[in-house]
Amino acid sequence: MVLRNDQWKIYDLKVEGISLVISNRETFNQMIRDTGSLDTVITEMKAKNKKP
Repeated sequence: MVLRNDQWKIYDLKVEGISLVISNRETFNQMIRDTGSLDTVITEMKAKNKKP
């Protein structure tokens, strides 16, 4: 993701047929299923983002 002109742009990287966007989507979907809440996933991501 890249912030340009106050808008987020998403770029996909595909290596040997594996898409980074699809891989991340599957990871986030699993996290939502595991926690039962998108809000919980967002809170966890914010906390991890604050760590050095």
